[in-house]
Amino acid sequence: MANLTKEQSEKFITSKTIISEPGVYEVKCTNTHPFSKDLANGIRQVAIANFNCMSEYHRDAAVTLFSQGDYDEAANQGMSYSVLEGSFIPMKGQMVEVLVEEVTTSNGITGLFIQSVTGAPVKRPTKFSLSAFRSMTEGEPEDAIEMTATAFESEVKL
Repeated sequence: MANLTKEQSEKFITSKTIISEPGVYEVKCTNTHPFSKDLANGIRQVAIANFNCMSEYHRDAAVTLFSQGDYDEAANQGMSYSVLEGSFIPMKGQMVEVLVEEVTTSNGITGLFIQSVTGAPVKRPTKFSLSAFRSMTEGEPEDAIEMTATAFESEVKL
C-alpha cells in the first residue's frame, strides 16, 4: 500500500475482524506472497499469507499510527502467517480456518499468533437436471424439484 487517503485507510482498518483470544477462526486470505527462507532444522518458509483480521495489538497499533497520520502503516496492521514448505497455501480471497494461540516469542513478546491455516469447509453449489429445468419452465413450483449437489474442493501445496 502506498499513499492511502485517510478514508481509504479507515476502510481497510475497519474491514478487518478483531481476534482477542485463542481459538479457531474463519477468516479471508487477503494476499499470499512467495517468500523463500531457510529456517532452523531444515525447515523452509515458502510464502507469507495475510488475512483480513487483526489482534488487539494490531488494532491498537493501527489506531496510534492513524492518529499520527501514517495511513499506509495503519492500514497494513493485521495478522499474517509464515507458510512452510509442504503446508497448505491459501489463495487470495479464499476463506480459511486459522488456529490462533497465545505464544511467547524468542525475544520475550507474548501475543496472539496464527499457528496453522487450513481450507475452510466449502459450501456446495447445487445443480439441476434437464428434467428439473424443463419442469420449472413448465411452471412447476421450485420446491417440488430436486436439486443435486456438486463437489468443488481444492488445496494448493508447494
